[in-house]
Amino acid sequence: MPDTSLFEPGQPLHVRLYGRPHCTLCNEAASLLNTLHPDYDFWVEKINIDDDPAIQEKLQEHIPVVTFNGGNRVTVPVTDEKLRRAFKKALRLEEDSHNGSEESSGWADAGGTLQAERRTATQTRQPERRTGSSS
Repeated sequence: MPDTSLFEPGQPLHVRLYGRPHCTLCNEAASLLNTLHPDYDFWVEKINIDDDPAIQEKLQEHIPVVTFNGGNRVTVPVTDEKLRRAFKKALRLEEDSHNGSEESSGWADAGGTLQAERRTATQTRQPERRTGSSS
């Protein structure tokens, strides 16, 4: 089972590319990721959605999908700008998790199937609302 936990500082990000072998958009997403290696420390795990019926059903024709450390994701269209934003967000989440806070993070792959992953978000205190009449 793949490890979907956040990584220690200094460790490469775990990027998953969900797609199909002969998918033009998936190949373009893989090429875009390759161009980002000089700027970000990461490794790519390519997932063929046809190898797992649950993933195939979940994603169907909505590929490619790129996830970062089992959390935030980039969907079609995959662009350089969207990938860079996702890398920056993943790095901020990693830093925040080591400082004791986490955010909601989208999808995770556990046991070979995509499932929603819910993380406790750091909550900010909202001003109290007063209701009723004052005498």
